[in-house]
Amino acid sequence: MPPRNWPRFAGLAALWGASMVALWIAVGGLGWALAAVLQCLVVAATVTLASRGAGARVRLGGPAVPVLVTALALAVQSAGLAVALGRLGVAPAVLVLSAMPLFAALTGQVWGIDRITGVTAAGLGVGFLGLLFVVTFPADGDSWAFITGVLCGLASALAAAFVSRYGPRRLGADPGRAVTANLLAAAVLAPWLLVSGIGTPGLGEVAALG
Repeated sequence: MPPRNWPRFAGLAALWGASMVALWIAVGGLGWALAAVLQCLVVAATVTLASRGAGARVRLGGPAVPVLVTALALAVQSAGLAVALGRLGVAPAVLVLSAMPLFAALTGQVWGIDRITGVTAAGLGVGFLGLLFVVTFPADGDSWAFITGVLCGLASALAAAFVSRYGPRRLGADPGRAVTANLLAAAVLAPWLLVSGIGTPGLGEVAALG
């Protein structure tokens, strides 16, 4: 990697980490369902603003089946991430989500998109070790909350890997289709608000989630 690219990647890493903390706080204050819905809406708004800023038009719609499949995968990704953050905390949840490159690489290999190289294999090994560390040394023991948190995190990672491969192939680079898929994902998750409710714990309870 050229040295001039390090600041860019460092900034992206910091932004991604800040988004995880923000979502964790949202889960603690609003509940996982509303936090997941808001995540989809924020992504849709961000893509819209970025596209408008670049001078591109955003037209909602697209091929029905690919958009719907992508929306369902995004709903699983957002819901799984929200539950994992709430039950595991930020650091353990991020370690579980490190399985995403592993799933993406395996999906790409199966679909014939790319091959697993030595560098890719090394990155997959790091992700697997992180996942193994979380599963082997749980902070609070093998509780039901821990087990469901890990399973939801893995489901989120698998869904994210699927979207990263399926979306570009079926939806292309059209921002309107990405916005549509995220809005549909928010609509899919909205009924779960009736089941989970909206939590409003105090700051102490939010901190206790970690």
